Order: sequence, then C-alpha cells, then structure tokens
Amino acid sequence: MNDLIERYIYDVTKRLEESKRKDIEDELRGNILDMLGDDISEANTIKVLKQLGRPDVLALEYKEKKRYVISPRLYDDYIKVLKIVLIVFVSINIVSAVVSGILEQTGIKILSTILTEITGDLFGSIFFAFAVVTVIFWSLDYNQKTDEFDPTKLAKVPENKDLKSERTDAIVEVILTVVFGGFFLWFILSNYSDINIILDDNINFIYNGHILKTTESLWIALICGVGMLIGLAGSIYRIVYRRFNIKSGLVFSILEVASLIAFTVYLLSVSPFEPAFVNAISVASEKSVDTLNLYADRFIRGGLAIAWFVTLIELTTRWYKLTKKR
Repeated sequence: MNDLIERYIYDVTKRLEESKRKDIEDELRGNILDMLGDDISEANTIKVLKQLGRPDVLALEYKEKKRYVISPRLYDDYIKVLKIVLIVFVSINIVSAVVSGILEQTGIKILSTILTEITGDLFGSIFFAFAVVTVIFWSLDYNQKTDEFDPTKLAKVPENKDLKSERTDAIVEVILTVVFGGFFLWFILSNYSDINIILDDNINFIYNGHILKTTESLWIALICGVGMLIGLAGSIYRIVYRRFNIKSGLVFSILEVASLIAFTVYLLSVSPFEPAFVNAISVASEKSVDTLNLYADRFIRGGLAIAWFVTLIELTTRWYKLTKKR
C-alpha cells in the first residue's frame, strides 16, 4: 500500500489524544480505502488525500473541544473592541507626543521631538493594546460556561440594528478603565514629578518633588479606586448578563453617584497641592501663591463639573434605555 496513506493518518492522529488515536486511525484508514475503491495508485491516493484536506484541519474535526485563542463566538466582539482600543491608544500616543514636543522644545525642534516621540512609542502602544484586549477576551472565553441554548433568552431586536452591542461597549469600558484608571492611580500614589519645562528662551520651570500632599494623595487614590471598582463591577455585570435590568441599574447608579459625591466633598474640603509645588510655579510664573491657589480651586471645580456632567449624561442614557425597554 502506498505509504502516503500511513503518513497522512499519522499526521492527523499525532495531534489527537493518545487514548483515541487507535480508533480514529482505523476509522480514517477505512474511509480512505473506501474512497480509493479499486484504484490504489499513487495518483488516485494523492487525489483522495487532497479531498480530505490538510491533516491539521481534519484533526480539528475529531477533537471534542476545539482550541482557540479567541473562540468564534467572541471573535466578532474581539475585532470590534480591538479596533476601538487601538484607535484610542494611537490617538493618545499622538496627543502625548505633540504636548511633549511643545513643552520640551522650541522652534523647529518641536517637530523633531514630536516625530521621535510618535515613532518611539507608537508600536509599543499598539502591541500593549493588542495584548490587553487579547488577554481579556481569552480570559472571558476560558471562564465562560457553555449552557444549554435557550431560545427564550435571546435578546430583542433593537430598533436601530446598527447600534453597537452593549456587551462590546462594556468590554471597551473594562479595558479603558483598567489601563487608564490604573495609570491614574499609579500617578496619584507615586505622587512624584520631575518637571523641566521651557517657558521661553530665558526661563525654565524646574521642579522635583511631590505634586500633591501625601495624605491627600492617599485619600484621592482610595476614593477613585472605589469608584473604579464600582464602574468595573457594572461593566462586568453587563458583559455577563448582556444588559442592566431595573434593579441592577438602580444599585449601580446609586453606588456611582455616592462615590462621586464622596470625591466631590473631599476635594472641595481640602487643598490637595503640595505648597512647595505651588511656590515653584509662583516663582516661575511671577504670580502670587494666593492667585495660584484660586486657579487651582477653579481647576478642581471645573474638573468636578465635567465629571458630574459626564456621569449625569451616562445615567440619563442608561435609564432612558431601561425605561424604554419596558
């Protein structure tokens, strides 16, 4: 018998569990011989083996559990999320490079610095975004149980079929919260900066030290961390259960508002910036400390106003969808 058959069978069965190889080997050999019929020539053997296809692909058909990094049921969501996250990371990389070039250089050197920053960090940002999204989707797929299909639990057809799925939005929220929220917490907890900014041809603003007071930075990190955990819990709930219901929506809405109230009350009751940092800016800008403290207070209040505006828009949208479904 042409040894192409045995070589083909070996190439298929070597990829399978050892306990099942013998049965599948006998079954596959019988199928090949049936397909060959009376013509067992090498030319006909090659024709039959080509019809069966690549050994690695055929081996998948014999496996009870298919192996994927990202399974087909999550692949479409994976691609959607990956595109969004890559756009966000690349945009931030470009904006960061532009800001760095403007702050650190003057004249024609700005363009050179911007191009250097972009080319130096762009591929790292893309790889990091790809790795984070892939690991999160692999984890979701690995830990997701395959329940018996129940047609009654299918989601209702939306009025606008072009809207992105809520699950995809939730996954994007998890990734952005983990990455940028984690970076923000690290920045607050490290609470140290080495600044060297060229203000004009004759003046440099140089500061090495804490930006926030130590106690205040710890409390800010704690309150923000709790708020992030609440947001992550809400996003994970939507990933698992596809969407909020009235009860879960009410619970997460109350928790989000409560954490933002706590953050607002705390920031408005303290002066978080380190006096040495304020004094350094005062010297470089030739403005009084009182004036800078007033600017800082306006900055904090403005930031809080934006946070409240975004939160209220998000809550309004959420409750509009929840009540509209009913």
